[in-house]
Amino acid sequence: VLGTSMLSLMTDIRTEGMVLILRSVELVLKAFPIEGPSVFQAMLPGIIKTILDGEENCVVVAMHLSLFARILLQNQ
Repeated sequence: VLGTSMLSLMTDIRTEGMVLILRSVELVLKAFPIEGPSVFQAMLPGIIKTILDGEENCVVVAMHLSLFARILLQNQ
């Protein structure tokens, strides 16, 4: 439920809002390293698309890269 709620919030918001949402996701991933990635599984395609497109603000892309790296490292 949390993952889909966050995903629905990310549709049409300003950069500052996007960063706040991504920081919340990062906090959940830090607090729950085992369960966290499965909660935000639906966001992963969007994260990869944002990284590859590179059309977002550099802060947003950096947050997406940070989340992607955290998920990769936690699932080794």
